[in-house]
Amino acid sequence: MEAASQLAGYADPMMGYDALSLPAVEAFVHKRIQQHLTVDAAQARRHLRRVMRGTKQDAKLRAAAAKDLLSRGGFVPPKAREATSGVAGTLSELTPAQLRALVDAGQRALADRAPVIEGETIRADNAPETANTQPNIAELLG
Repeated sequence: MEAASQLAGYADPMMGYDALSLPAVEAFVHKRIQQHLTVDAAQARRHLRRVMRGTKQDAKLRAAAAKDLLSRGGFVPPKAREATSGVAGTLSELTPAQLRALVDAGQRALADRAPVIEGETIRADNAPETANTQPNIAELLG
């Protein structure tokens, strides 16, 4: 900064620091930083893609790169809502009656969300055949 102050013709090298607070200088610096970050972001994205697609990288590293790319693109897993029981204190501080009320409320909430299923009862003799439906992580990371 002192060299820049001398190039600008300031007698006092510290005057350059004062210029940083001028609105026009702040705007210029902000614009230049944004330009550099735009280039850096594109390079970082290319690097993450190379890591994600690289066959020599560890699978965990490739998965982490894929997650980073997804999150930067706005594809983040939904966050669970914080449960509100309406009861003050920790579980260890609750009375048996409060614990029972909490369990009952949870069971009612689950029952309310359960879908009504109509049809025949599934028994061992009429159960459908199931195949392994687990995704192959190697195929997903390709």
